[in-house]
Amino acid sequence: MALADAQAVVFDVDGVLVDSEYVFLTSVQHYLATQGIDEDWHSLARFIGKPEFEISSMVREEYGLTRFTREQVSEGLYGLASNYAQLGSLPPMPGVLEFLDWLDQRGILTGIGTSGTPARVQMICDGMGCTHHFDVLATFEDTGVGKPDPAIFNVAAERLVALGVDRNRIVVVEDSPNGIASARAAGLYVVGFKGSQIQQDTSDADVEVASFAELQALMA
Repeated sequence: MALADAQAVVFDVDGVLVDSEYVFLTSVQHYLATQGIDEDWHSLARFIGKPEFEISSMVREEYGLTRFTREQVSEGLYGLASNYAQLGSLPPMPGVLEFLDWLDQRGILTGIGTSGTPARVQMICDGMGCTHHFDVLATFEDTGVGKPDPAIFNVAAERLVALGVDRNRIVVVEDSPNGIASARAAGLYVVGFKGSQIQQDTSDADVEVASFAELQALMA
């Protein structure tokens, strides 16, 4: 598919709409440090794109924190990131609001596909002032499974098709290997977005871009 033929664009949230992943990884680092564990971002990046409960379970098992319940680990992991977001300290990714306006002007539908919760999506989009832009939303609550399973993007695609979109003309914007694997497994065209502070391997995407201005130029 040529990007210029796209009828809809589905966005991941963290690392795409907002540059939030470094906040989450800092939270994980800090939590592990309180348990005497020193870990770097490169190792922790494998968690990006997965749902909260799965990350908490993985951290609990992989780092030998089984003396704590999964809920206690989750509270430790997400405290900083949650507070940061609630304070409204997550600005939109550079150029994303302009890109959303451009898509709207061209009649290209938009959606969100995330392993997060609807409440978190609402909080972030309200802070960005972009809630009105999105035609469909697909989250972990719709599927019970997170990325890299294709379920979330399958739901987003089905909802867009119900609005008249050709499934073969849907583009997904993702920044993590888990997200890219999810979109590819759903049979969708994937743009690997590299505008986040946390640079991940996006080589499995159909195309890679460094900014929304670059993506807009490819779609024009």
